[in-house]
Amino acid sequence: MNTRSLTSLAERLRRLARLTPAERAVLVQAWGLFLLVALGLRLLPPTRLLALCERVPQPGPAGAAGLPTRLERLVWLVEIAGRYAPVRATCLTQGLVLARILASHGIRPRLMIGVARHAECLSAHAWVELDDGVALGLSDPRYAPLLWER
Repeated sequence: MNTRSLTSLAERLRRLARLTPAERAVLVQAWGLFLLVALGLRLLPPTRLLALCERVPQPGPAGAAGLPTRLERLVWLVEIAGRYAPVRATCLTQGLVLARILASHGIRPRLMIGVARHAECLSAHAWVELDDGVALGLSDPRYAPLLWER
């Protein structure tokens, strides 16, 4: 390992140490959920995975007051966990992870999945919405909502 990579590692560890214990718990939870979601998407159709997520008990305090941190910070923690997860963090996996974490705190997000036609091909995109707007991803008007979790 060279000096530059050691410095980078040391800086990452310092940033990790500056997180609150609740934020570190969310980071670890999100990282583990990335693994489970990736496995679930390989084994099950997305609609079945969504249905399974709905049936899992939702322990924890209800509402935004029960969140360990602000919503923007929570989204950031999910993005960071995805960056360092051993699986590819797509918009769908990030959306599923964030939706699951929010649901565990009694918040009902909407995981939106939309499609758009670009020239001769279709593309898909997922984002998470709350009552007061988009929490994760972009709500692009080119993507027609195809599927959403309520």
